[in-house]
Amino acid sequence: MSMTDERQVPPDLGANKALTIGQAFAGMSVAAAIAALVYWLWYEDMANWGAVVFWTIAAAAVVGPWLNTSQAYMDWAASERRKTSAAKLEKKAAASEEKRRLADVDAHVKRVRELVLNKLPELRRARSAAVGKWGELDLAKWEAEKSDFSRAILMPALGAAYFRIVERVPVLIDEAMATPEFGDPLTMTGIDYEEFCAAALRDAGWLVTGTKVTGDQGVDLVATLGAWRVAIQCKRYSGSVPNSAVQEVEAGAAFYGANAKVVVSTGAYTAAARSLASATGTLLLNYEQLPTLEMLLVEAKGAP
Repeated sequence: MSMTDERQVPPDLGANKALTIGQAFAGMSVAAAIAALVYWLWYEDMANWGAVVFWTIAAAAVVGPWLNTSQAYMDWAASERRKTSAAKLEKKAAASEEKRRLADVDAHVKRVRELVLNKLPELRRARSAAVGKWGELDLAKWEAEKSDFSRAILMPALGAAYFRIVERVPVLIDEAMATPEFGDPLTMTGIDYEEFCAAALRDAGWLVTGTKVTGDQGVDLVATLGAWRVAIQCKRYSGSVPNSAVQEVEAGAAFYGANAKVVVSTGAYTAAARSLASATGTLLLNYEQLPTLEMLLVEAKGAP
């Protein structure tokens, strides 16, 4: 049954009452005319019967159209009230449906965030694989990685609901990965950023120790895995990192007995920094590349 079906609207009792009163009045008028006719025929001169008939017909002529007009108006008024009530019901149902739809969307968005959190280390490694040699993000590769993640993780988990928010999914993944609760380096203090980098390395299997905040000899972290001992300088920059960072880690590497040197930044690197790093064998990385540090070292230096 459609939402506008008039049978869903309660009957208009006011209209029925008015119609009943009109019918009663008309009935009494006709009864009075008949009574008058009988009176004249029974008690008065039969010569007056013509006048009685005349007035009876005249009364019926007035009452009949009034009754028909009254009934037609009451029917129209009841119909209009039913239409108005049906429109209100339909509007209320539409508002309720929209509220439910928005609640469903919010639930799906929350579920996407939960799934991203559960797979955050894997997503970070995937994103790091899309970062180029000098810290630039290859957007095409990263979008492809997000599509793979959506097909492998989100679609099976969300089912048909996935397609209700499919256009928002790539942005939702980026937003979830960038929120402070998931570790957005640009919102951290310098010390927090160092801890963030250390945690990423530990997740990848490295043994990480921090150096003193002051007198660190240009090295923030020392990471060990197998034969690798890596001196790491952590730079939380919104702009490009200068060559001084390369100079600092180069000077501190010998102090800590490191066989590899790395600068890890939130931003890009200046041309001078890249030139010096190439000459000294220092790796310039984006923090998102830390999960694949061992692979990057092997590619750049071979076996330790």
